[in-house]
Amino acid sequence: MKLADYSRHDGLGLAALVRKGEVSPRELARLALDAIEKLNPALNAVVEVYRERIDDLDEASLPQGPFRGVPFLLKRIGITEAGKPISDLGTLLLREIDLPRSKSDSYVVRKFREAGLNIIGHTQMPELAYTITVESPHQGVTYNPWGKDVVAGGSSTGAAVAVASGMLPMAHASDAAGSTRFPATCNGVVGFKPSRGLISNGPDGSDITHLKVSHFALTRTVRDAAAMLDALQGGLPGESVVYRLPRRPFAGEVGAEPGRLRIALSNMGWHTHELEPDVKTQIDTVGTQLEALGHHVTIDKPAIDFDAYRDLYRGIYYMDGIVNVHRLRLLTGGKVDAGKLQPVIRRILEKSDAFDMHDYAASIEATNGLSRTLGAFFEKYDVLVTPAIAETLPPLGMYSLQSNLSADEFCQKLLGCNQYLPLSNLTGTPAVSLPLCQTSDGLPLGAHLMAPIGADARLIRLSAQLEQAMPWRNRLPEIHVSRLAA
Repeated sequence: MKLADYSRHDGLGLAALVRKGEVSPRELARLALDAIEKLNPALNAVVEVYRERIDDLDEASLPQGPFRGVPFLLKRIGITEAGKPISDLGTLLLREIDLPRSKSDSYVVRKFREAGLNIIGHTQMPELAYTITVESPHQGVTYNPWGKDVVAGGSSTGAAVAVASGMLPMAHASDAAGSTRFPATCNGVVGFKPSRGLISNGPDGSDITHLKVSHFALTRTVRDAAAMLDALQGGLPGESVVYRLPRRPFAGEVGAEPGRLRIALSNMGWHTHELEPDVKTQIDTVGTQLEALGHHVTIDKPAIDFDAYRDLYRGIYYMDGIVNVHRLRLLTGGKVDAGKLQPVIRRILEKSDAFDMHDYAASIEATNGLSRTLGAFFEKYDVLVTPAIAETLPPLGMYSLQSNLSADEFCQKLLGCNQYLPLSNLTGTPAVSLPLCQTSDGLPLGAHLMAPIGADARLIRLSAQLEQAMPWRNRLPEIHVSRLAA
């Protein structure tokens, strides 16, 4: 198989070739390595490649799952890999110490393996996952394959770049404030966030502080996302959230008729600033297409105090700093050299000192209020459609953690761009960013779909319908494996 042929297939397509004996898992791993070696010097998406999973791969060790033999990359945050060092969280502070090795796989990593995926390395992420771009003295810059002057999104930065550029058909992503969906919109790929509790965060991430986080994958196709939901769904003993198993496989929802849905289209800014004109034009086009497909579309938004919602997440952003400092102290023997953290992170950690348990309790109460308000909204509508981000792709430098902005100024700007995505994290609802749109200068722009909690299948059906009506598979970025091969 040639690189150009390899890059044309999604995950299920490559797995089908493995089943037919037309290509071997080892050959796919070598193709992925070839793509990484050719493109990564220009893009800086992949941190490490596991050579033992390529040249010395024991193919018999791969289970007969839906993605058997497909090469895959992990984002090392909130997970563990048996025998591998725990995550350095993208920070120089931890890269300089000997990190302990994990004794076992976390739930989602085990499920990736059971699906037959061949995990061959891990990807770049911003320091402590605190912004939407990788730009630092110790990491360098992770570039967007669509244009090297705009951000690649984050915090699943390297994962999105690897998938968009054709290095692999899919890669692990996590999402605490849009960290799967934001880079999906920047790179023109599919970013699905499942309902809270559908996929376990265990064994270490099942407490209340992790309820906003989900682990999944960035994909090129809706059918890969659906099959991945089937592969990952479930939990471990002692879950704090009861997960809902679907009535039938998610893969069966692809191509199924979604019915005539009641869709709310939010084609306006929610807080901080209004949509850029190009963004509004594109999301209105999606609304027009939804009407053409027979859905009932109404311009509307939930009855939420959006300024309070923004400020709530800003407070949570700061309180996450307390958790991060605690984690860093445990790993460094109690000492955290703040001078080795990037400037914005230092300012954020300073702000976190102002919060106490009363603030934490108040944030939980406010989050519950958001969930109830959004739940009432979904009594009226089946799906909420918004832009994925309020701006066209921001230039490099604007959201760098090297910024001179204060913590408040940085967060205000960041949450102004990322207005829509955190709501799904706070409420636990399923959501997806689909690469349906393009800006006037040809850069990708995602449409963001949300549904009530537990309605993941509805989003899969509607997403698959839109994939047929507004196809994106033939749109390729400037830096792509197939162009290199040509």
